[in-house]
Amino acid sequence: MTDRPTQEDLDVPPAGWTQIEARAFNAVQPALTKAGRWLPLSVRKAVAMAVLAELKRELDAFAEYENAINWMTTCTSCARMLDASHRELERAEAAEELLRRYVDLAAVTHKYPITGGHDCLGENHSCAGCALAKQAQEHLERDR
Repeated sequence: MTDRPTQEDLDVPPAGWTQIEARAFNAVQPALTKAGRWLPLSVRKAVAMAVLAELKRELDAFAEYENAINWMTTCTSCARMLDASHRELERAEAAEELLRRYVDLAAVTHKYPITGGHDCLGENHSCAGCALAKQAQEHLERDR
C-alpha cells in the first residue's frame, strides 16, 4: 500500500481504453475504498484486466447476442449470416460504384480527344476507353 492519492488519481482511467476497460478499472477503487484500502493505478489496471479476461467468454457471447437483437432476431447464427450478407452488399455496392467511375472515365476519354480520345491500346487495336466502358457496362447489367 502507498500514500493516499488525490480524487483525480482515483477517477481517471488511462487514455486509449475501451469503455468496458475503463468501467472495470473504475469499479475497482470503490471496492477498495469500502475496505479502507488503496492500490496504485498499475495494480488497479491489472485487477480490472484480470476480471475482464475471466469474463471474456461471457462478454463475447453477450456482444454476439446483442448483435442478433440489432438484427431483430434472437438467433446468433442468423445474425452472423445477416452480417455476412450485409458485408457482401457493401462490397458489391463499392464495386458497382467503381465500375460506374470507370464508365464515366471511358466516356470522358472518348468525348475529349485531347485527353486521349480514341486510342489504339484496347483489344484488337480498338479504343481502350470504349472497350473498358463496354466491359464495365456488361458487368453491371449481368449482375443486376
